[in-house]
Amino acid sequence: MDDCLAASTGDAGIVDDAIALIEKSLDVRYDSGDVTAIERPHTTGWRVLPTLVTAQMSEGHSQITLDGGSPVAIAEGDALVVGAGVLHRIDLRSPRGISRWSHLDVRAFGGAVDALSLIEPPSRLSGATARRIGDLNQALAVLAKQPAGIAQAAQRKALGFEIFALIAAASPAVPAALD
Repeated sequence: MDDCLAASTGDAGIVDDAIALIEKSLDVRYDSGDVTAIERPHTTGWRVLPTLVTAQMSEGHSQITLDGGSPVAIAEGDALVVGAGVLHRIDLRSPRGISRWSHLDVRAFGGAVDALSLIEPPSRLSGATARRIGDLNQALAVLAKQPAGIAQAAQRKALGFEIFALIAAASPAVPAALD
């Protein structure tokens, strides 16, 4: 992502400074999540959430439609990614499925900027990245059911940051976001 951003802006020094500011201010907060068995006719309906949504279909397949876009197939094993504030709909396409999902709030600059606005995340991830996001979502769901504590808070942050890092690694940067 960073090399792409530097090449598109033509000024690596400015990009380095911007990335340093983002790194100092980046924060993640776990909102909710679970491992959910679903059956047709399961749909989220059209919705807008204030958080990042990630969901990995560990069994079954679904489709996601983003505002103004065509439906994108989410095969068994794939993960979907929806940024905060994006109108979307998720529909189960197989008779049954298992979704490992989470809602995360990922922010920069003291909470003023949704960190996903700094990248162009794909709506679908596959392979090892998708499986890892599913594993992280499941770990977050298990952690959320444990008694609260400082160790659990640190683990939630670490897992959330790893999810964001996986998404950022698969996403081109948005050069205009640093203007």
